[in-house]
Amino acid sequence: MKNIYLLLAVSFFGPYPCFAGGQYELGFIAGEPTGISAKRDLGGDKAVDAAAAWSFLGEKSLNLHADYLWFRNDAFKTAGGKLPLYYGLGGRIKLADKSLVGARLPVGLQYFFNDGRFTIFAEIAPVLDLFPDTGLSLSAALGFRVLLGRKIQPLAVVPSTKETPVNLSPSDTKKVESLYYKAVGAYSNNDMAAALESLNELSSIYPSYQPAAELRDKIRSVSGSK
Repeated sequence: MKNIYLLLAVSFFGPYPCFAGGQYELGFIAGEPTGISAKRDLGGDKAVDAAAAWSFLGEKSLNLHADYLWFRNDAFKTAGGKLPLYYGLGGRIKLADKSLVGARLPVGLQYFFNDGRFTIFAEIAPVLDLFPDTGLSLSAALGFRVLLGRKIQPLAVVPSTKETPVNLSPSDTKKVESLYYKAVGAYSNNDMAAALESLNELSSIYPSYQPAAELRDKIRSVSGSK
């Protein structure tokens, strides 16, 4: 019977090329369960993740799960870095004396540091067991991952106040800085399209803003965008 569940596990994780090159994250999760976590960024607001983790509650078991995730990058504003909300749909296989297959609905927050190398996250996930028995449980975990894809040079995120012209209104000044920080967060998360979108909006308010021009040059150097 366990051989059947192992086959299901391979079949389930197989469609997600989480270790094949590109923008990836690898690290660990601690909580219920505890183990290794990986994620692949699909671009824009989508990603897939997977984990192999050990549960210590009740009957000890090995848990394998994979999720398709959607990110809300504008859910929370931060002075530095990026803090998107995410939610998704996935599956879990619990390997134990009495193994189970079920679905899970993860919801969490993930913080990307400005240097573009590290990220931390926290999530909860209701799990609905479907086979061979039905049941409902809840998993929760904190995690840390290292970004393994394209390396991005650290970027100073505090714009120079010398660049603010005297004729810029306080509201426009605040909007310019907010758009700049948003562009930096997207750049750090390797989302060049979102970074350029914020920079274009910023340029419509303040075309000669030097920190934005420097960031645009960095984006061009790593992506070849215009």
